[in-house]
Amino acid sequence: KFVINKSILTFVISQWYAADSETIFKGYNHIYKGSNKTKTDRIKENAHNSIHYQYKITLILANMYKDHVFYLPVSADFRGRIYVICTALSYQSGDLARALIQFSNEDHTEKPLTAQGWNKLYHYAANVAGFDKTNITTRVQIGESKIIEIMQLINKDDTKEIVKVLDTYSEPFQFISCVYSVLD
Repeated sequence: KFVINKSILTFVISQWYAADSETIFKGYNHIYKGSNKTKTDRIKENAHNSIHYQYKITLILANMYKDHVFYLPVSADFRGRIYVICTALSYQSGDLARALIQFSNEDHTEKPLTAQGWNKLYHYAANVAGFDKTNITTRVQIGESKIIEIMQLINKDDTKEIVKVLDTYSEPFQFISCVYSVLD
């Protein structure tokens, strides 16, 4: 069972509709209208708009499912590998989709994180920030410091600086999801 992470959805939608081109979407929240004069222009326009529509479909689906618990239909191939049938919003999709979905906690058996749990969260945060080539101890320290840095920016309500920092990370949507999981 899965649910949509509403905190992330709210943040992402505010970024999607921001008039400023300096958002976490790196300009993909707007349609690109090239000159169409050359083949290169058309290829560039198609590539940009393809990413735009992928993000848009993901956000539309997430918005539709935000108040529901849902399942992801899967199929197995002849080797026993499991593949999600709906690829727009799944844990096998891109950075945005993976940040938006989370396991449902309908039975409300939420337990506080142990020290090992916090280390795993910091480790994961460092990985999605792009520090996945360092040793584990360093990753945990980096993950913790990066989460604290973004939390301080959130407390200052400095969205532009948050976006500037997230822009340097390899998977910014999943990273901000880690931050919001700490805040929640």
